[in-house]
Amino acid sequence: MGLVVTNNIIYLSILIMTTTSNMTKNDYLIIFLTLFILGLDLVLPVEVTVNAAYALVVLTCLWSAKRSYIYWTTIICAWLSLVGLLLSDTSSAEMIINTLIAITIIIATGFLVFNSKTTMKNIASLNILSTTDETSLAKNRTAFNEIAPIELVRAKRYNRNLSIAIINIDQFDRIFSKEGRENSNNYLKCFVSTIRSMVRKSDCIYRLGEMEFAILFVETDMIHVVAVVEEIGKKIASTPLTEKNLVTTISVGVDCCESNDNIDTLLMRARIAVKKSKALGGNKVSTVQEFAADSIRVG
Repeated sequence: MGLVVTNNIIYLSILIMTTTSNMTKNDYLIIFLTLFILGLDLVLPVEVTVNAAYALVVLTCLWSAKRSYIYWTTIICAWLSLVGLLLSDTSSAEMIINTLIAITIIIATGFLVFNSKTTMKNIASLNILSTTDETSLAKNRTAFNEIAPIELVRAKRYNRNLSIAIINIDQFDRIFSKEGRENSNNYLKCFVSTIRSMVRKSDCIYRLGEMEFAILFVETDMIHVVAVVEEIGKKIASTPLTEKNLVTTISVGVDCCESNDNIDTLLMRARIAVKKSKALGGNKVSTVQEFAADSIRVG
């Protein structure tokens, strides 16, 4: 009879733990530890109790992405601890006290783990908010100042390309004055979303100014970046991005880091290229190298 009950408990544990999709290695670890301690509790002599060890199972929920696991794991471990007592042939006062203490420890651990997970989630949300531009949902200047120097150092250390594209929205002031703040903000969200759909996840989009955006292209040379941003320019110029059918163009400056570069010099050259694009009437992608070549030909 005891074996049947035990098998049903094990089946129930696995069933509850696997009802959530996208199981991770940590989730399987929780299941394994639960069943291991259950088995250990069943094979050890009656006078030896390992019920408190179930608190370790609850503690592993810190490494699970699902806070719902904390509820289920705490309930299952407390229940298994109680069942271990009910299945024993003798239930002395000491065993009852030990089991109650173990259940208390398990529940307290679950409470602490849940609060820790909640705090960790809140901190992660605050970090995202502090590095995200509220209007466009692109990463903000703070994020750029943190990430760009790291990517530049990595590019130099491993002798890899790091390119940047500075994007300026042509005549954005006209759109803002004509359509108002709300429609302009909706346009910016759609604008960033469109760009994000056309670049890799590793190529982050930043808003550096009111109508100035930057894309860092890791391990990408300037030729490929120019090709990508030209396609972005065509998409932006031909696609209404809001219900008001707002369509605009972009002026882009592209540059690639050199051995003696820092972020400021890289930004400076890309912005010079943007001015070149605007001087040519907008809706164009330029590089400083093209500008220098034109100067040589004129000379």
